[in-house]
Amino acid sequence: MVRTVTRLATPVIVCVAAVFSAAAFAYWTLVAAPFASPVQLVVAFPYLVPVLFPYVAMLGVHKRSVDTFSQWTTVIMSILAAFGALSLYWPAFFPNGGEYGVEFVIVPIAQLLLVLTAWGIATWRRRVTARSVSP
Repeated sequence: MVRTVTRLATPVIVCVAAVFSAAAFAYWTLVAAPFASPVQLVVAFPYLVPVLFPYVAMLGVHKRSVDTFSQWTTVIMSILAAFGALSLYWPAFFPNGGEYGVEFVIVPIAQLLLVLTAWGIATWRRRVTARSVSP
């Protein structure tokens, strides 16, 4: 049961946070940014890649996790990354939020630190597991 929870928690958390982040970015681009217009959505689309990259990387780390410890670490790091996105992207939904564009640069950098921590622990546990299995 615990293994099922740890296997399902990270993808669900990461997907919800990614959808929220993409929605905040789209709303900011369409309404709140100083350059806001529907035409700018196409121009701003490449800037969505750095916003979504930490979530894709966290799913990769989740797939790399081999034991319960690294899976729980990935769950905790994904919760922290989602909390950071939810708490810092919410001002993008309010009018006159043009100055919040810098959040779409700062938050992914902070999230990548969490991803790198989870990746390091997953890699370490993978080596420990491989060393204990091999003769």
